[in-house]
Amino acid sequence: ICKSTAKSKFYKAVSFSLMVCAIGSLAVWLVWMSDESHTWNRTNKDALAARMKELYENVHKDMALNYTQFCHPNLKDTSQLTTEEKEEVTTACQAAASVWFLIYLAPFVCTI
Repeated sequence: ICKSTAKSKFYKAVSFSLMVCAIGSLAVWLVWMSDESHTWNRTNKDALAARMKELYENVHKDMALNYTQFCHPNLKDTSQLTTEEKEEVTTACQAAASVWFLIYLAPFVCTI
């Protein structure tokens, strides 16, 4: 069967199949996102961060981070840190936030 199929027809069939899968995945993701509990808001950001304790324990080279104490935009208290430590902690918090943002977007990324 494969020997008698023209290359262009094969590639068109594969492309069409992948397009259907991508559109289906996008549709499922959009339906999932339409639920208020899945929108990108502070509540969901805090919930994602809370589930990433191991990530925050390992994201900084010198110490384990506590999301609420060091990374939360409204609740953090870094007054006991030096300027250099604050910069390092900020960089580590941003890296951790990037990881859980990608986890949040993973269903959408697979459609691209």
